[in-house]
Parts: sequence; structure tokens; C-alpha cells
Amino acid sequence: MKNKNTFIILALVFILLYFTWTSFLNFRMNLGKGDIIIYPNDGFVEIGRNLYREKIIINPVLFDWYVLFNSAFNKLKPGEYQFDSPMSLKEVVNILVKGQNNYLVIPEGYNLFQIETLLKTNNILSDNDSILSYKVTDFQGVFEKYPFLRIAPLDASLEGFLFPDSYIFLKNTPSRDIILAMLDNFNYKVANQFTADDNFYRNLIIASILEKEIPDVGERKIAADILLRRLKSGIPLGADATLCYLKTLYYQKNVACYPINSQLKNNESPYNTYKYRGLPPTPICNPGLRSIEAAFNPEPNEFWYYLSDPLTQNTIFSKTLEEHNKNIQKYLK
Repeated sequence: MKNKNTFIILALVFILLYFTWTSFLNFRMNLGKGDIIIYPNDGFVEIGRNLYREKIIINPVLFDWYVLFNSAFNKLKPGEYQFDSPMSLKEVVNILVKGQNNYLVIPEGYNLFQIETLLKTNNILSDNDSILSYKVTDFQGVFEKYPFLRIAPLDASLEGFLFPDSYIFLKNTPSRDIILAMLDNFNYKVANQFTADDNFYRNLIIASILEKEIPDVGERKIAADILLRRLKSGIPLGADATLCYLKTLYYQKNVACYPINSQLKNNESPYNTYKYRGLPPTPICNPGLRSIEAAFNPEPNEFWYYLSDPLTQNTIFSKTLEEHNKNIQKYLK
């Protein structure tokens, strides 16, 4: 009889503890609005204390036990979270395990100035920080990790190397950390596919021109061959996109490209591919993978000139200057 009573008492205690436990797990706090940042190196104990301090959970020890019991302690993802409605401990942990889609998309063809604006608009880069002042020489210490940088002039900007893609950056990430993350991505998705030989930087510059001048991806290989042959023959490239970049450098911010007037075409800058033979000193944007592939794999053809139809976005190719001038009158006037 005594053993039976003991069993009943223990069962009642267990049931009481169980309901207390589940009540704590499912109790929803009345939250204030605010952002919670979880950094990559934060441990679950530190995360629990931060959540408790912001009144998102009711007990940090309960949080610790719950994530340990459910093997979630090493699955809590870094990111910037906003809890602005009543939520239980169980729901909070599920959100942290699932993670946030804090993706920032760097579009193909963005230049350094556009990327900087995008980072600051999204509060990733602070107002007193910038990616614009960095040069290749600033990363000499990591040339072994990024051998493709060895081929670029030491005084060149990082234009062309900040690979356009989706990234997860936390608020107020230091500019150097942002750049290293993008160089890692360039190394993985570009440099590992193409040999970092003497033509690598040349092809990257060509890819940046293709990105800005040839809307149709399928036509970029044809245009790549035209640019390479014009370089070899000593014919100026005459690329409007390089003049647009010249305007951007002059104003130190992204500006409207057109109109391109005669004064700009007579500018003494080496980015003026109407006045000077050869390539501009650096890429004029950060090209996507398809433009890079086109620059490394040009398609032989008999054309020497091209222009883009502003209505259809198709590229109009010409074999002779006379034919090209007729196309200018037809499509651009």
C-alpha cells in the first residue's frame, strides 16, 4: 500500500512538472519591438542571456535546457532577428534554428559606387566606413589565398572582383570583412574555373564591358571576339560603357550615363576608349559569371562593330564601318 501511494505521488509530481515545463515552453511573452543580432561566434548560453535581457524569453536557464534537450544548441543560426509579437520559447527557438532570409542581392554589373550605396541603404555598412578606398595592394597579405589579385595592378581598385551574388551581412559589418566575403565568393565561383594567367585581368575587364553593353547573354561571346580582335588590330574599342564609368569616377558616385556628349568623348582619361586604343585601366563594373565565361570563350565571327537597339535590347552587329554608321542612323537617331 505504501509503495502504491509513493508511485501515485511520484506520478502526480511528474505530471505537475510536465505541465509546468510545457506551460513555460508555450507561454507567450508580451514583447517590445526590437532587433536581436546573433553573431556567428555566439554560443547558446550567450544567446539565451541576450534574449532574456530583451524580454523575449522568460528564463535563460529554461532556454539552455530546452536547446540542449532538443539538440538545437549548435543549430542556432546567426543573423538579425526582429521579434515584434508575443511568442513562446518554443517558437523563438524554432525561428533561430530556421534562420532568417537576411539576403542582400548584389546585382550583376553593379560598380563599386552602386554596391557601396546598396550596403549603406541596408545599414550593413556604417556611414563612417567605405569600400571605395581599398586597393589591390591592401590585400597583398592574402595573395596566397587570392592568387588572381597578383595579376591586377597593385594600385587598382577592387572593381571587378566583388562578385555579384546573394550575401548575408549583419548590420554595421566592417568594410574589410565585406570585401573578404566577396573575394572568397569570387575565388570559389570564378577563379577556380579559369586559370589565373596573364590574360585573366584582361578578360575580367572585357567581361565588365560585355556586362554593361550586351543585354542578351547569348550574344556576349560574339561581342567578346569583336573586342579582342579590335584590341589586336589597334582599333579603339569605342565603348560607351567606359565613358559612363568615367562620369561615375568624376562625380565619385553613380550617375546617369546618357547623354554622352563630344566633350566626354574628347576627355583625356584612359577610360576613354574612343580616344585611346586598348582597354581601360580596370574593370568598369563587377560582371556576372556569364559575362566572364563569354570573355574567356569568345565565339569567332566576321563582325567588327556592334550597337544595342534601345527598343528591343538586341545587339546589331556590322561587318564594316559603313554598315555600322547606317545602323547608328537607323537605331539610335
